[in-house]
Amino acid sequence: MPYQSKFRWIFYLLGFFFLSLGIIGAFLPILPTTPFLLLALYFFSKSSEKWSCWILEHKVFGPPIQRWKTKHAVTKKVKVTAIMMLVLSFSISFIFIWGNIFIFTGLMIIFSTLLFFLLRLPVNDEPLTTSYTNHGEKKHG
Repeated sequence: MPYQSKFRWIFYLLGFFFLSLGIIGAFLPILPTTPFLLLALYFFSKSSEKWSCWILEHKVFGPPIQRWKTKHAVTKKVKVTAIMMLVLSFSISFIFIWGNIFIFTGLMIIFSTLLFFLLRLPVNDEPLTTSYTNHGEKKHG
């Protein structure tokens, strides 16, 4: 339900900010898409029913968000791609900072934490059975 106060506009702007980051992330492999879209969906759910529904019904962005909302899981393809991009980007970073033990240690801690998180993500490749009406209500079918 949208807020009727001054916070509504703040949430509206934050929704567009995170939606923009999510769209950019769809084209840049080092920027995640789904977490930003989840944040955009949260802020739009507080400020704009129209944009909240747009994200949920979008043919590209909607399915991963719906999967996360309904099954709290990602597809195997998303998980494998995320792990591959993590390994690739950190490998390149390790090459460029080789010799600096402090930065290497910091990057290794971040890499290990992210890898642990990604490996623990549940996988579900079953087709989605829930979609949303133009008012954001769940419908089954």
